[in-house]
Amino acid sequence: MTTKKYDLAVKVGEYQKDGQTKNKYQNIGAILEKEDGGRFMLLDRFFNPAGVPNPDDRSNVIVSLFEPRGYGEDLPPVSQPAATPAAQRPPAKPAAPQPHQQPLTGSNADGFEDDFPDGIPF
Repeated sequence: MTTKKYDLAVKVGEYQKDGQTKNKYQNIGAILEKEDGGRFMLLDRFFNPAGVPNPDDRSNVIVSLFEPRGYGEDLPPVSQPAATPAAQRPPAKPAAPQPHQQPLTGSNADGFEDDFPDGIPF
């Protein structure tokens, strides 16, 4: 089973809340961990680093790691302590299930013949 370890986010602006300036983040993907301990990154296809605000004219983009949290909660970076103890936080949403793919065989579930009944398209 694969588990979500971190959400990936970039800073896209700032806003005011209770007289304080807060950072506004856009989620761009996730870091997932496999059962064997291997980790990998899923990056949303919409993400274009050129679209991230760049007031300092940097040649790179900072991507922050956040511990997965419930929808609508403030998301401090992983390196900062969370305001709410983990025991009091609602459980994180599980990673989205992967779509089921049918094996390539002589016919599919719709009853149509596949063009490549042996499963190899070349």
